[in-house]
Amino acid sequence: MPAAGVVLGIAALVVALLVLSVLERRSRWVCFNGRRLRLVAADSAVLEDPKTGLVGKPDVILEDPGAKDPGAKRYIVVERKSRSCAGVVHEAEIMQLMAYLYLVTVSMGPCEGYIEYGNGHVHGPFELDEAAVRRLLEALRDIRRLRQDISPPGVLTGAAARRCRGCTLREECQIFGATVLSAT
Repeated sequence: MPAAGVVLGIAALVVALLVLSVLERRSRWVCFNGRRLRLVAADSAVLEDPKTGLVGKPDVILEDPGAKDPGAKRYIVVERKSRSCAGVVHEAEIMQLMAYLYLVTVSMGPCEGYIEYGNGHVHGPFELDEAAVRRLLEALRDIRRLRQDISPPGVLTGAAARRCRGCTLREECQIFGATVLSAT
């Protein structure tokens, strides 16, 4: 009879390994910067920080399952740009990436980021430190102040209205609830 228990135990182990194998195959794995990473989201995760009101949709979020140490950057954010890069990374692109790093850090955990250009150049890693968070929050305050100064409350015109109409986040955006006037 003990042999039957051993056989059942082995059978249960085999079934568990098969299930894990199927689940492993369902995960999408990619190679980025020489590392094997699990794809978490590709232009599909809308992240929001209720504290700051910041909302964003990173191009790619990857997970490094091997990053187990405390403080290890478990998530990788990749911001893809269609333009070519000859070595010059624009400050606005870095600020956009910092916003995504902030959102991923708040929502998921520690991360690092890269900017990948249309010609294959990859810049990074970029990390979210205290100075970057301060710059990001200052930029958010400046944007909100400028938005109030430029147009009456709740009304978007011109280029701002065109950007809102074409934005993939307009359904989640608090600003889009505003009246959008014809862009002339």
